[in-house]
Amino acid sequence: MTVPTLHLLSTDQYAPLVEQLSRHHQPSCSQFLGWFLQTGHSTVDHLGRSKVYSTHSNPDYLPLDEPVVLVINSFHRLRIYVSTEPVFDNQGVVTESLKKQAAVGDWNGEKAPRLYDDDHLHVLYQKSVDLLEHVLHQVINEWGNNECMFHGVSLVWQPLISALYKIIYYGPCHTFVKPVETDIPIESPWPLSNLVASDVKTVVERNKILYDSKYVEDCFRISSALRDQGKLVAWAYTHRDLPIGGLHVIPEYRRRQLASIIVRDLCNKQSRFLLDNAPNSDQIQYYVLSLVEYSNPASTALFERLGFSKVGLGMTWTEISVRK
Repeated sequence: MTVPTLHLLSTDQYAPLVEQLSRHHQPSCSQFLGWFLQTGHSTVDHLGRSKVYSTHSNPDYLPLDEPVVLVINSFHRLRIYVSTEPVFDNQGVVTESLKKQAAVGDWNGEKAPRLYDDDHLHVLYQKSVDLLEHVLHQVINEWGNNECMFHGVSLVWQPLISALYKIIYYGPCHTFVKPVETDIPIESPWPLSNLVASDVKTVVERNKILYDSKYVEDCFRISSALRDQGKLVAWAYTHRDLPIGGLHVIPEYRRRQLASIIVRDLCNKQSRFLLDNAPNSDQIQYYVLSLVEYSNPASTALFERLGFSKVGLGMTWTEISVRK
């Protein structure tokens, strides 16, 4: 394969790219799309700070039957999207065996294992993996990033990543989506509100992952909270790239359906954000999004109960270092 050229996209090229993602690549691209839609709203990663690249010079060109790789380089943190992902998510059969392999990240060292029985899918997968491998060599090796985090990358690319690099951290997650729906009726024992600056310390301390306080506060722009006589008892917020995150109910308030109330409220708020900020939102189906660790069956059951559906194998956060 000819080594692909990575084209740096200008910020005025984001709009046609977002249009293509919105019309033809949902819900597979929901998180990647969310990053663009929040750019300009987020203060921790403002417009133009991260560099966006494509293997095609035309941002309008994102075919489903031929791979085009998009890369967002955010300073040792990479977001990768390959245009063929919806084909694998929609046509590929996720077997129990595949789920087990994805959970442990064991692909027997193969860059493009036989994930799909369908010959056409397998050939397209191999072609996609081949292109992505060339891109990763440029990004990781030529740009001097000896260590980096692959942020929310489709699990179908994890075999390649595992074969190429030493894995420091691997966090597979189910991808849950639900069509946008505003004004979902909610019955709540207390008024619903947003998280505010004075909640940051509590939320950061209760998070399973120690996020930076400034990042967490920035996520409060789209958030939901329940307070009992002023005491914060349940909450969640929207990450930089739109997934629902930080869902927590303090122990003494559990088993009261508060997590369901919070998620429904956040779905209303996320839906409104998408309808207000996405292109041609009255003509395109958008999705609210959540990512749940493979190892968290309770949250998996919650989102399934609330009408969310899984997309493909899911996503992974993978920290890598270059083998020497």
